[in-house]
Amino acid sequence: MPKNLKQLRSVVMEVEKGQIQPVYLFQGDDQYLQKFVVEKIESALFPEGMSEKIILEPNEMSGNEIIEKLYAADLFSSKKIFVLRNPQNIQTSYRKIIFRYCEKPIQLNCLVIILEDFDQRKAIVKELIKRIDPIDVRSPFGNKMGGWVRYFFKEKGIAADSNVVEEILKIAGDSLYHLANEIDKIAIYLKDGEELTLDHVYRFSGWKRDYKRWEFLLAVGNRNLQKAIKTGQSLISAGNE
Repeated sequence: MPKNLKQLRSVVMEVEKGQIQPVYLFQGDDQYLQKFVVEKIESALFPEGMSEKIILEPNEMSGNEIIEKLYAADLFSSKKIFVLRNPQNIQTSYRKIIFRYCEKPIQLNCLVIILEDFDQRKAIVKELIKRIDPIDVRSPFGNKMGGWVRYFFKEKGIAADSNVVEEILKIAGDSLYHLANEIDKIAIYLKDGEELTLDHVYRFSGWKRDYKRWEFLLAVGNRNLQKAIKTGQSLISAGNE
C-alpha cells in the first residue's frame, strides 16, 4: 500500500515553526497550493528576505544540467531552494541520481519535487514515494474549504464568524485562489480594529462564484431546488450545458 498523503496543514505548521525538511514531494495539481507551500518554505528558510530560488524544469533543461544545479557548491555555502517540476520528464539515466539525492540530500538546501501524476503504477511515482512522504496538494473538497477560509482570515488577524465564512464560501468557494483573493480584498479595505460583518463582504467582494457539475448533481440528489437552480444557471452561463 502506498504511504498516506500527509495532511497539508500540519506540514505548513511545521514549516512556520522553522522545521524545514531538505526534500519535499508535492503530489497534486492545484497550482495555488503548490505556490502557497513553496512560499511558506521560502519565507521560513530565508527569514531575512533575500532568497535564492531555482526552478528546475526538465522540459527546458537536460538531466545533466539539473544534477549539476542540485550538487553545485558556491564559495559562501549559501542556502538555496530548488523547485523540480515534472520529474517524470527527466531522462531515465538521471533519475537514479535524483533518487540518491533524495536519500542523502544537501542539508543546507531544500528541494521541492512537484509530481502532478497520481498513477501509483508508474515507476518514478513508486520510487519517489518510497523515499519521501508525499504532501497532498490536490484541490480540497468542498467540506474542507471552510477551514481554509478561517485559516486565511486568521493569517490576516481578522476574526470571522460562521455567517461570514459561509457567505465567503458562497461567493468564492470554487477554488482556494478565489477565496484567498476575496479575503485579501477584505483585509485591504477593512480598517484597523473594525469588526468584520456581512456588509463588508457584500461591499468589497466582486467575484461571482462558479459551480462544479458535481455540486449541481448533489443538489438535485438532495432535492434542494433552490441550490439546483443556482448551480444549474451557473453551469449554463459558463457554457457547461
